[in-house]
Formats: sequence, C-alpha cells, structure tokens
Amino acid sequence: MKITARTKHDDQTLRARYAKCVRLVERAILTGAALPDREMGFLKHRKSFWPEFRQLASDAYGYQSAKRGRFRPTPRDISNFLPVYDWLCWLRTQGDGERDLKIITAYACGASFGKLAARFGRSDERVRQWHRAALMAISARFWKEIDQMEV
Repeated sequence: MKITARTKHDDQTLRARYAKCVRLVERAILTGAALPDREMGFLKHRKSFWPEFRQLASDAYGYQSAKRGRFRPTPRDISNFLPVYDWLCWLRTQGDGERDLKIITAYACGASFGKLAARFGRSDERVRQWHRAALMAISARFWKEIDQMEV
C-alpha cells in the first residue's frame, strides 16, 4: 500500500467542498425559516379582535432599527432543503450534535459568535471552532452529495 502526501489540489478541493457545504446548510436553514407553515395557522388564534396599536413611542413615530431583508428561497434552495435537513438530523445524533445544531442554526439566522459565546459560557473562538468542526463533519460524511448539488 502506497501512502501519498496530500497535494495543494486536494487542499483546494476540500476547502471548496467545505465552503459549498456552509452555503448549502445556511441556505437550507433560511429556507426552512422562510417557508410558510400552514398547519400552525390553524393552531394560532388572535388574542383579541381589536386592531393592533403601537406600544412604544419609538415605533409610533417611525423609528425602526435596521432589519435584514427577508430571505427569498430560490427553486434550487427548495430542492436542496430536504437533503440538507437530513444532514442536520445526522449531525444531531452525533456526540455534541444538539449543541452544534443550535450554533449552526443561530449563526445562519444572524447571531454573532460573541452572542453565542455568551450563551454557551465559552469564548467566541471556541464557539467558532465548534461551528467549523460540525460543518467539517457534515462535509466529510456527505461529500458525494455535496459535490453533486448546485448552490
């Protein structure tokens, strides 16, 4: 058995696959959040039939904080949605999968590593390492599917 050293091409391929995995996972999470949940509409009911009114003076007089634009999934995002969610279900079954899934989901939805670090009681570099390791695990496990998908 001949052992060969990794080449620069291999490193570039792995980095490209990791970057593609990150984009696929983040877009799948945002797609899941953007798709309407029709069943929840039947479970929710209004508290009262009075019209909504402004609670704060800053809202009443037009001050609004900057908001992210609404994510609009493309048809490709919707077709990639379920296979990528299968990857996330696999991740959940791994050792620290629950924690990793929370970090990936919160970061995809716009939370900073600093806020996540405060929540988990660790440094932001440690949370960043957990995030990277979880996505690398997905990338290593599902590399064939990642290579076949288009972003």
